Amino acid sequence: MRRVCPVFFLIIPLILIFLVSCTKNKNGDNVLFNKYYALLQKNNYVPYDSLLSFYKQLDSISVEYSSPQVQFLKTTTEGRLYYRRGDYERSTQKYREANQKIESIEGVDSLKALNIMSIGLNFMNRAVFDSAFLYFEKALNVYELTRNTKMMHVVKANMAQAYYNKRDIESALQIISETLNDNPHKSVVINLQHLKANILGSEGKIDSAMSIDKEVIGSFARDEEDYHISSIYNNLAL
Repeated sequence: MRRVCPVFFLIIPLILIFLVSCTKNKNGDNVLFNKYYALLQKNNYVPYDSLLSFYKQLDSISVEYSSPQVQFLKTTTEGRLYYRRGDYERSTQKYREANQKIESIEGVDSLKALNIMSIGLNFMNRAVFDSAFLYFEKALNVYELTRNTKMMHVVKANMAQAYYNKRDIESALQIISETLNDNPHKSVVINLQHLKANILGSEGKIDSAMSIDKEVIGSFARDEEDYHISSIYNNLAL
């Protein structure tokens, strides 16, 4: 079974300025946080060694700047490194530690929700679906309260993937349909369409699956961030 890549880190930079402006820390810390959080997003798809190199930069910076924000970034990156290695238990531990770093800061519930969702992904990859859905729901509740529609779509896309992994195809298709009808960000569209094509392909509906792949390629192949559709090309080839 081929899984769709999780989409929980694709559109996070859009909320950074708002989140950090709600804190009571020094402006210099905020600027540093924005800079390196944006860099962290750019390292989502780089090889493991490159992500490790970025972590070493954060580790060096954290010696001079010990603010909660920087410590949050460092520990969150550790969680991602463990995720890349398939060590989901230690990844979960690091995400929890990262959220504890900013526990005393006000106005960062949406930021902590990212790691809560990441914990859900770790449970999903361990096939502990009850816990996965529990953490997805926690993250979704935060985004609903803050009316962050974009991140609500991200959570729902990951929930659809979890239902697919659980072999609850009907629930997966229902979430896919509802989310696509809500005009989500292109990265969510691509992942959901990929998942839908996988479902159709697994049911022997190859022509329908290929039709979806071609539709996505036709819509996004000329995009500047066309790396998002690499999995679609692979789907079509298969």
